[in-house]
Amino acid sequence: SQSMKPAIRRATDKAAIEWLVKTAAADSQERVRVAVATALGTVVASEVDPAPCLDKLAKDKAPRVRAAAIDALREKRAKASQAVVLAALEDDSWQVRVAAVEALGAFDERASVKPLIERMQKEPGRLREDIDRALALLTGVSLGGDAKAWKGWWETNGAAWEAGTLEKKKEEKGEGGKDEPGQTTAFFGIETKSKNIIFVLDLSGSMLEKAGTPGSIESGPGAV
Repeated sequence: SQSMKPAIRRATDKAAIEWLVKTAAADSQERVRVAVATALGTVVASEVDPAPCLDKLAKDKAPRVRAAAIDALREKRAKASQAVVLAALEDDSWQVRVAAVEALGAFDERASVKPLIERMQKEPGRLREDIDRALALLTGVSLGGDAKAWKGWWETNGAAWEAGTLEKKKEEKGEGGKDEPGQTTAFFGIETKSKNIIFVLDLSGSMLEKAGTPGSIESGPGAV
């Protein structure tokens, strides 16, 4: 599967690429289908449109394949596949939903804004930040991942946005852009909205050794 990626990228013959897509996309091995999806995101042959194959892979039974296919659609700016990517916002796998959010932000299509805001109302944790970034790319507005603020923004501006009379802003930061107390997790200054996270601390004796190379400034015990 690893050797397949550069092979597809270098392929220029239309028949060869079509054969690779038809054969590999139906392969029973998940890693092969992932490799095909990833490679199709970078294929440069102008005669072959990889979107139909990627649309199919975006509905694959394996989450890794679905995510790889949507990532490839993002790379190709395959706006014609927007409906496929929008459907992935409801995927059971959070990795697939992340890929869909990033793709919709890259597509830069007005019709993505409402579904993203609606999805944000259902998402906990870090995915709200991902959706906020996508919405910021689409609208120029950033509300700090605040789902309620985005819902209010849509209630006020949605009709104008869909009508095309509301222009994309260069930048806007809402007053309600901060989460309610207790909605973030912090550890030694590191903040995250993720709900499931593990901090791993290395307390072994080796961490007491000084770091650095001869002639450099060493930072003392515990430096890494």
